[in-house]
Amino acid sequence: MDEQDKFAIWIAASTLRSGNREIDALALDDIAQQVRGSGDLERELAAMRQFDRRGGDFGAEIVGAVVIPILIEAGKQLWAAYLKKLTDKAAGQLADVTADEVKALVRGRWSRVDESARADFETFLRAEAVRQGLSEAQTEGLLAALHQPGMPSEIAKA
Repeated sequence: MDEQDKFAIWIAASTLRSGNREIDALALDDIAQQVRGSGDLERELAAMRQFDRRGGDFGAEIVGAVVIPILIEAGKQLWAAYLKKLTDKAAGQLADVTADEVKALVRGRWSRVDESARADFETFLRAEAVRQGLSEAQTEGLLAALHQPGMPSEIAKA
């Protein structure tokens, strides 16, 4: 799993847990475990989208199958934006930035004093939700998770 994928999974899981979407967060944890073996996040996300719907399903599986890829893509966009900030700051000296380094930058910019990371992620998340056809109500539900009191503590976790 590359550093961008690690970061995207981390920010997506933090968002899901902040929004009390523990079932989706557990599904994402399972995907992350599969990616550790296969090394291919896109393939694992595609497999998640191809689930078999059975009688008795209440739609939660469908929501997760839609929401998780949106969060992952928005996380990748946030990664790219903050990777650029790090490399610009270091005048291009960083060849191999790790997910932990970008996480540290995001953590520092997610506080109540400086909410730029949250605002950046919200922008990327809203755009990706529109691009992938998520309903306005579902989009607002995801965005609300970013403003929950528990989100900073989720971000603070490794």
